[in-house]
Amino acid sequence: MKKLAIVGMAETTRHLAPWDDEDYEIWGMNEAYFVKGGDGIPYFKRWDRWFQMHPKWDYMKADNFNHMKHVQWITNAPWELDELAEIELLNKREETAKFNDDKHKIEAHPEMNGATLESRRGTDFPIYMLEQFDDIPGCVVYPFEDVIHMIPSAAEYLKYFTQSFSYMIALGLYEGFDEIHVYGIEMGSSTEYGYQKPCAEFWLGVALGMGKKLVLTPKCKLLGGTTELYGYDKTAGLTRMHLEIERNTYAQKFNEAREGLGKIEGETLHLKKLMEGSLSKGKREKYDKRLLQLDRDRSNLLIPVNVFNHGLRLRTNDIAKLDGMPTNDDIQFILPRGRGDDET
Repeated sequence: MKKLAIVGMAETTRHLAPWDDEDYEIWGMNEAYFVKGGDGIPYFKRWDRWFQMHPKWDYMKADNFNHMKHVQWITNAPWELDELAEIELLNKREETAKFNDDKHKIEAHPEMNGATLESRRGTDFPIYMLEQFDDIPGCVVYPFEDVIHMIPSAAEYLKYFTQSFSYMIALGLYEGFDEIHVYGIEMGSSTEYGYQKPCAEFWLGVALGMGKKLVLTPKCKLLGGTTELYGYDKTAGLTRMHLEIERNTYAQKFNEAREGLGKIEGETLHLKKLMEGSLSKGKREKYDKRLLQLDRDRSNLLIPVNVFNHGLRLRTNDIAKLDGMPTNDDIQFILPRGRGDDET
């Protein structure tokens, strides 16, 4: 039975990987080889394959905060003199000291990740990449077309990758692994993982659909994780769709009522302007009567305008809260006024 362990950088579960079980192939990605545990030593004890599925301009950038010397590592550039000095110091310290404080933590630990004093990293493993790079020892072009056509009738749907993890699962399925274990991959935040997580769960679903044994760590947020079961664990309440429908209804009714209010305001101003001139007694009485009716109509419209405005603001804020956006809790009402209030 072929077993695969895919290991990411999340410190919550990465240490649970089967480092000492040779029955598992272990795959890593990006700069995880360098990320250290609490003891100051890289947590990746071994690996069989590596993945760097980013364009060259990205992985070759000098300001890589995960590992400032990732460029040197992936190209297996020679050690620099200052690094060799650190390595020598490390070897001396390890004879007499444990890594129990910050002053004993250094940036190089060559016996990890297969390196020697002559080679920055081991070169006996493949590094899967988007294309062939001759300056990368071990570079292997990811077999994209083969992978998406492993289910010929679903090739168009399988052309769905938003992060390295999904490429790794897909290759594991293509190569016929029977078990896939996932460690150090949570995607629990709402940053970039917000759009990456659905793709990861899609490929985990493909694995389950192909009859593979899938092992996730306890409380892993992938495939539901700690999510409540819709309809069983709680009352559904208003979904975002329902909130949008109500917001749009309130918006339509509010705009209709406000348009009616605008027409009343316009006619009122027009009549007042006419009454500034010379008018016959009959026409002035007629205008006075009309203005009185317009004032009643305005008062009657103020109630629905404010009700719909209130509902519109509430539902807009509800949606903003669901999306984690700022809200506007200042709801302004249009107040009744006397006929002459616009003149003060």
